[in-house]
Amino acid sequence: MGYKLQDLIDIEHFQNLQDRLNEIYSFPSSIIDNDGNILTATAWQDICTQFHRKNKETEKLCIQSDQYIKDHIHEANPAVSYTCPHGLVDNAAPIIIDGIHFGNFFTGQFFLEQPDLEFFKEQAKKYGFDENGYLEAVKNVPVWSREQLDSYLFYIKGLIAIISESGLKTLKEIENRKQIEARERRHKSILKTAMDGFWLADTEGRLLEVNNAYCSMTGYSEDELLTMCIADLDVEENQEIVVQHIQKVVAQGSDRFESKHLRKDGTVLDVEVSVQFRSEDGGQCVCFIRDISERKLAEQKLRKSEENFRSLSESSSDFIMRYDQDCRHTYMNPAALAASGVSEGDIAGKTLFESGFPLDLCKVLEEKIIQVFETGTPSQAEFSLESVNGLVYLDWRLTPEFDADNQVMSVLGVSRDITERKQAEAELREYSQRLQLATDSGKLAIWDWNVKDNIMFWDERMFELYGITQETFPNNFDAWINGLHPDDKKRAIEECDSALAGEKEFDTSFRVLHPDGAVKFLKANGIVIRDNAGKAVRMIGINSDITEQIQTEEERRILETHLQQAQKMEAIGTLAGGIAHDFNNILGAILGYAEMAYEDSISGSVKPGDLNQILHAGQRAKELVKQILAFSRQTETEERALQPAVIIKEAIKMLRASLPTTIDIQTNIDPNAGVVLADPSQIHQIITNLCTNAFHAMEETGGTLNISLKQQELTSVDLVSEPHLQPGKFVTISVKDTGSGIAPEIMNKIFDPFFTTKETGMGTGMGLAIIHGITKKIGGFVSCKSSLGEGTTFHVYLPVYTTTAPPEADAPFLELPQTGIERILFIDDEEMLAEMGKTMLERLGYSVTVETNSIEALKIIQSQPDNFDLIITDQTMPGMTGTDLAQRVLQIQPGLPIILCTGFSNLISEEKAKMYGIKGFAMKPLAKTDLSKLVRKVLDGEN
Repeated sequence: MGYKLQDLIDIEHFQNLQDRLNEIYSFPSSIIDNDGNILTATAWQDICTQFHRKNKETEKLCIQSDQYIKDHIHEANPAVSYTCPHGLVDNAAPIIIDGIHFGNFFTGQFFLEQPDLEFFKEQAKKYGFDENGYLEAVKNVPVWSREQLDSYLFYIKGLIAIISESGLKTLKEIENRKQIEARERRHKSILKTAMDGFWLADTEGRLLEVNNAYCSMTGYSEDELLTMCIADLDVEENQEIVVQHIQKVVAQGSDRFESKHLRKDGTVLDVEVSVQFRSEDGGQCVCFIRDISERKLAEQKLRKSEENFRSLSESSSDFIMRYDQDCRHTYMNPAALAASGVSEGDIAGKTLFESGFPLDLCKVLEEKIIQVFETGTPSQAEFSLESVNGLVYLDWRLTPEFDADNQVMSVLGVSRDITERKQAEAELREYSQRLQLATDSGKLAIWDWNVKDNIMFWDERMFELYGITQETFPNNFDAWINGLHPDDKKRAIEECDSALAGEKEFDTSFRVLHPDGAVKFLKANGIVIRDNAGKAVRMIGINSDITEQIQTEEERRILETHLQQAQKMEAIGTLAGGIAHDFNNILGAILGYAEMAYEDSISGSVKPGDLNQILHAGQRAKELVKQILAFSRQTETEERALQPAVIIKEAIKMLRASLPTTIDIQTNIDPNAGVVLADPSQIHQIITNLCTNAFHAMEETGGTLNISLKQQELTSVDLVSEPHLQPGKFVTISVKDTGSGIAPEIMNKIFDPFFTTKETGMGTGMGLAIIHGITKKIGGFVSCKSSLGEGTTFHVYLPVYTTTAPPEADAPFLELPQTGIERILFIDDEEMLAEMGKTMLERLGYSVTVETNSIEALKIIQSQPDNFDLIITDQTMPGMTGTDLAQRVLQIQPGLPIILCTGFSNLISEEKAKMYGIKGFAMKPLAKTDLSKLVRKVLDGEN
């Protein structure tokens, strides 16, 4: 046939397809005909175009690779895969159209595994390539997995099928057009050569006149013809038949028929004779003779062509039909008859509607047929039709057929079954829908930026992520930049520039700022598409909302920080409890011996006033231990009516010793500010925490710390922000500093647990939260006023308690102790405390046995169960705790009174002690008077 591949396929169309395919998969490909002409090409790698194909030595190896593929292309199934001597993989698949190999579809160059850079370094040295440029080209070659390659080849197989189908369709169209043109030329030839001859003959058939045309037709001269009669020229009729025929014409008046005439050279020509009888001059026959030899020959050829057409159409799988001007079927090939389920006799001469086609489809198809008759131009339509094999989709092409006068004499309709293509398109749509569902379910937003023209496309989800509408979107790069959070713009632009420069992938995260002020955290990924010169032309990618993820991670980090802080606080609490235990023991000895010395001082041995001060200091130390235990949660708070002034003064004394001299402490404490119901340790903690915060605010520059205490009358207007509180009198504790102040944006967070502006490890963030919790529990509230650079003032408001507080007088510490004569077993692992307890109890008149080991004490009870009236035991002892000892003793001697003493314990409380049958419970350190009362109370059986 002499056709080339470029004659049969749309090169531009398939070039565009390959370019789009490369945008998605970054995979080189090309279509090359059998002569080596490159018809389409995309994404050819620099390693071949800039190195292998430019070097004479390496080009020879490239030609060997080409020859190998050419020699083995017949083995392709679906493609020939070949690893060239340079280490790259190529694939080629043949393009077969109508059984003829027209060319190949090439894919390459790529790797099926990570390249061995040492191999390519050696090649660079061997052939004199620039090593850096060559290795950079190697790195740009895509690495495909076998699964990716198989998927790609599956796609290429389908694409080649489309190429072959398109080429076959074009091939048939060219052939059909040639046949039609040949028919048209034959018709025109007949028209040009049809020259009419003329006779005038009498009723006997003698020629009376002839024209030059007939002379030319037969080769006779006019004189020769006028000596002849019709029978001399008509091959089929003798004289007798001629006369009979003339008589018929005389009777009918005219006749038209075909015959054969003899030329002078003995040859015969076909003629068409049109004769009319004229009665004048004795009767004459006027005859017009048309040489139809060419027409007869054309008809013979046309019959042959029609036979060929029928042979082709009857073997075709396409549905071929012919229509006349009334849209009636004049022909339908076997494939069409089979699909329709009718015979040729059932459909011949019938319209589409009469043949059973749906009415709405008939209207559309008949309009198309009439349009071809009127315009003489082909037409096309696609429609679905229920056939005997089910629903089929048809591509219907209508072609006009012209007669000798170039008029449309019929319309040829060729319908191709495109059901498979439609199904493939449906599957593609379904795939696209699944892809859309996947992006929707993953909440992914898609963007496409034409770098060259600065045109940016966003899908609907992108507008949602950026909080804008499509109408306000200018479709360019600036729109993306303008939507970024100001703090993230520079970094995001740098990431984008790096990706465009080929330095790294575009993989980053940033914040976007909505017009309404809302902030979203986004994750962005993109790929850069480059032209053959390596210049970035497009950037395509996705965005996803990671706000919730960021918030979750932040919450997790905060929780981890809180957990670490809680663990730290727990460890500190345990340590504080242990210190308090040891300190209680020491303090117990100090108080006990000081108390006994005070007793002795009555007789004049020691100055009573000095000992009284020691006892008062011991009591303050005892209260401090209680605060430590409260801080470590080893004891419950003990609320009572108190004057906060005393505690605040005590706290200030401690602060003066701990704060640097750069902090000037000023006080304004009203001793009669009022009574509050609180635990002393709570008031102490409020002052300590507020002053510590103030110190940190002035730590670098120094300043003034002002502490005041007064009573205020608060009205409902003053308490508008605290609607749960009733108006009345409040004790106000104020702590003011001259530090840096608090920023307005964090003012509403300062009382949040664990919130701190200090560096990691420099603060717990619990100080103000504890103050807030204490004041709420007491029934008050806390407020804060601050200005940057002007300092901060905290006001703590505590409701005044109406009951008068116990006097804080410096009365003598000791009261008259209660005595007895009972037998007591005193158990404490601290020898000093054990001896002090023995001395104190013996001074009260009791008979005392001391033991410093709980296990040995148990042995004494076991051996002498009736020897003691009371047991006093410490809780925390090695070998056996006080509660364990008490339980064992009560098993031996039920009802024996036991007093349990403890500095602190997580395991025991007064309520639990009573559940074990223990009669008395005391917190260390114990004064002699308190101990005498408790002993007497237990021995006397008082509840």
